[in-house]
Amino acid sequence: MPLLLIILALLVPRITIAFLWLVTNWFVGVFQTALWPILGFIFLPLTLLWYTAVQHWFGGEWSVIPVVGLIIAILIDLSPARPRPHDLPVCRFWDQVTAGGGPLMAPLAALGPALGWVQNPNYVAAPPSPDFLGSYGYAVLAGPGGLVASEALALGVLMLGPGIHYPTHRHPAVEIYVPLAGEAEWQKGEEPWRREPPGAVIRHESMVPHATRTLAAPLLAAYLWRGDLATYARITAPPKTSGS
Repeated sequence: MPLLLIILALLVPRITIAFLWLVTNWFVGVFQTALWPILGFIFLPLTLLWYTAVQHWFGGEWSVIPVVGLIIAILIDLSPARPRPHDLPVCRFWDQVTAGGGPLMAPLAALGPALGWVQNPNYVAAPPSPDFLGSYGYAVLAGPGGLVASEALALGVLMLGPGIHYPTHRHPAVEIYVPLAGEAEWQKGEEPWRREPPGAVIRHESMVPHATRTLAAPLLAAYLWRGDLATYARITAPPKTSGS
């Protein structure tokens, strides 16, 4: 039922709202007044549906997945689909990483045509390895240059192809990653590498060196930056081989 509802919401959100309103108790007790669902139906139908889904599926708790899903729903409601302005070679993995399950994958896939994929200019000027730029890119959802402008934070998605070593780097911004698809190994400072599954929360404090290396599948991870958003990350060490 949740997957079917997500598909219907993405395809025909207003028809989905009307159906739920007329033949189910989906909206009962969610709002104190009918004004908010009426406004949502007119202006932000997918956002309305996701808000009510959080009440039903997550008990009204606004943890990482509900908040990210809300932002994606707002972006879909406000951003008409258009050709991707900046496709990169790594985009060949997009269909693969968004084909899996999870409550965020269908909304992300629908948002795909609006995403602009970019690369850190420091890495473009000096690629850390010959194959890195062909399997690396990120898209900003909210933040400087994003679909929604913000100077307070940067929220987006990072995509890495399989078998890629994103070598040790650091930046002034505090960073949080949440893998969405694909497992990868992560390292902070001199700590040992650790494998993190989708849904894990990975935090990097300001200027703490960290690295990532993907396994047999590509990686899609949501990221959040707070603090200095203007300073790009810089590589601090050459990549090491997997056995080192």
